[in-house]
Amino acid sequence: MVNAEPEYNVHRVPKRDLVPSLDAVIQRDCLETGPACPLQDDLNSEQAAFDFSICKSEQESFRASSGHNDLICTLMLAVWWAERPRQGKAPM
Repeated sequence: MVNAEPEYNVHRVPKRDLVPSLDAVIQRDCLETGPACPLQDDLNSEQAAFDFSICKSEQESFRASSGHNDLICTLMLAVWWAERPRQGKAPM
């Protein structure tokens, strides 16, 4: 369950809640970008290099072997926003 704390239209969402949202959308094959997306190659590289794990002590680990994960984190946040439960509405 998402533990977002709305405060003055600000949400604090842990990465551990963002990663599964993106993973689910990718697995359902629901993620598309336009053919003219100028950052498509960079996004693909970041996605391939991004690693998420939770060890036995519940410690989270987020790594990008390329050193950059700005685009993938932005995409995770956008997917979470689109998929979040809303009062009276089903997720997209």
